[in-house]
Amino acid sequence: LKHFGSDQGQAPSGWPMSTEALLQLAQDLERPLRVTKLDLEGWNTDGHDPCLLVSLLLRCPSLTWLSLASTGLTDDAMCSLSSCIKFLQDSSGGQLVKLDLRGNKLSPDGCEAVARNFFPEASVQQKLLASQGAAQSKPYCVDLGQNLRIKDAGAAVLAMELKTQGCSGSLLLRDCGLTSTGFASLAAAADCFVHLDLAQNHASNAAELSAFFGALSAATNLRALDLSDILKSESDMTPKDLSPEQLADFISRALQGGASNLQRLALAGNGLQGRGLQLIAEAAHGPSGRLEELNLDRNRLGDSWKSAEIRSLAELFAWHVLAAPEVAVEVPEPFHGLRSCLLCSNDLDDAAVTLLAEGLRQSVGLEVLRLAHNAIRDRGIVCLAEALKQQRELLARLQEQGSGNPEQVHGAPRRCGVMKLDVSDNPMGDAGLEALAEASTSFKPEQRTLWGPWGLVDLQLSGHQGTNRGTAAIGQAVQSRTGLVRMFLQELSGLQAAREGGGAPPMLLRVDEVPAPDPEDVASEALLARYWVESFGAAAWIVSEEDEKSKGLSLEEELRTVVAEREGERNDRIVASADLATTEDPEMVAELPEDHQGGSPSGFVTKLVSGKLFKPDENAPDALDDWYNDD
Repeated sequence: LKHFGSDQGQAPSGWPMSTEALLQLAQDLERPLRVTKLDLEGWNTDGHDPCLLVSLLLRCPSLTWLSLASTGLTDDAMCSLSSCIKFLQDSSGGQLVKLDLRGNKLSPDGCEAVARNFFPEASVQQKLLASQGAAQSKPYCVDLGQNLRIKDAGAAVLAMELKTQGCSGSLLLRDCGLTSTGFASLAAAADCFVHLDLAQNHASNAAELSAFFGALSAATNLRALDLSDILKSESDMTPKDLSPEQLADFISRALQGGASNLQRLALAGNGLQGRGLQLIAEAAHGPSGRLEELNLDRNRLGDSWKSAEIRSLAELFAWHVLAAPEVAVEVPEPFHGLRSCLLCSNDLDDAAVTLLAEGLRQSVGLEVLRLAHNAIRDRGIVCLAEALKQQRELLARLQEQGSGNPEQVHGAPRRCGVMKLDVSDNPMGDAGLEALAEASTSFKPEQRTLWGPWGLVDLQLSGHQGTNRGTAAIGQAVQSRTGLVRMFLQELSGLQAAREGGGAPPMLLRVDEVPAPDPEDVASEALLARYWVESFGAAAWIVSEEDEKSKGLSLEEELRTVVAEREGERNDRIVASADLATTEDPEMVAELPEDHQGGSPSGFVTKLVSGKLFKPDENAPDALDDWYNDD
């Protein structure tokens, strides 16, 4: 939050607004704040009356997203705020869907106050779904991460309240001091979870965890699950503790059961090896699998693996035609493979990457691939670069075949191919860098339509072993993409009709070892995106999660609007008279004419209409005679 001066409407850097100043500003307004997003993260509430914050929240009846992260909130303060949150939910019909309380000082008592007043009853949620439409609705999400005093008792309270309300919600409890007992208590509300984040908690007891994973097998609403860093290290593990392979077995059973609709799965830092990877990949590859994002960072996949184990992951990249086009079989949402795969710090070598490249060649959905901190040399990088080019050739070939739906080609949505690639801190040399430079763009000048794919937009490769020859090739690839953006901008902004096209526009290539793009090129990129939408329309599938978060009116935007309104009111005031300083008579008294009194300059209009405004009064004394008489 920044203090906005009335001079320029700008936020001077380093001028934090106090609680009292912000409250006074809100109270001075003649209308409620139209804020839909209120981000107070890091706002120091120590020493301030919680009622001040309550007053501010009550001035924001349209809130849909509220962040009070790292504000030092205690249980007492949360209990005071909870009644305000309840009022907002009741008065708005449950429009507040995201509550961020990370990094505070909440215990089970605070959790109970939050859950009881934030999560609405199932009937309220159904009304909101009906008013917004199922496609636009979002689950109610409360983020309590890094509240270390919540522990198992707090998890049990949250699960019970959520189950009692019967509301579908997302519960984020990253690093909250939970053990396997807390995991087991969450099983009671498994059918209510849409997103469950239990990362960086320590669950070890296999018997208690079996109840939790058994409940997940019936969690048909679950779409995202994060269980990163929940297992003990191999040196600290006892026979009663859950092993990495047992964890993989539990996950695979859940994926084969009710959790088959899971779209995002994170299992980073759990010591998984090849066998565990195969169990999870084969379960996710089933006929009802919908997994799109998989995070396996910081495991041990490269320690010991077999070809079949790595190939099982590669098959998650590939697009599988579930039915031939001429066969009349309805496939409502065919699976097009992973969109994001994170495999950093797994000690993968050239042979493992070569097997992964086989799946990449057949992928239409993969857009993000991260392989940092592995043991990939030139051979593996060259193979990966060839697979990137073949993926784009596959996408271009499918798009040339045409389709009745401009956003789909034979059931496969138009995609961009891999756009973000991270191969930093791998021992590759010049051959690998040159291969990546060649694979960074795939545009052909003779291409008849402007559908892309255009190649990488974000390449991370620091920590390599190449020389100036390899880095020069990367620099040339960056310049080539800049020229492509300029060429398309000239074509779309000109008078000549552009070629057919659509989807996502080409973007600049950003490389961590290359200086940031010139501001003029960044402006050209933004202008091209605008012309692209005007010429071809916006593709719904290119909207990112960051774009979704940026929607809505923030407090900063509202304050700027307030400043603009006040400046407008000040400029619109009618000036009936003005005193001009002179040196003739410093004691001269200015009086407002009778026809201007009350703020109505009616006499001016009357004289102008009658023609007397510029005619002298015949009975008025002559000024020259007065001067002679004075002498």
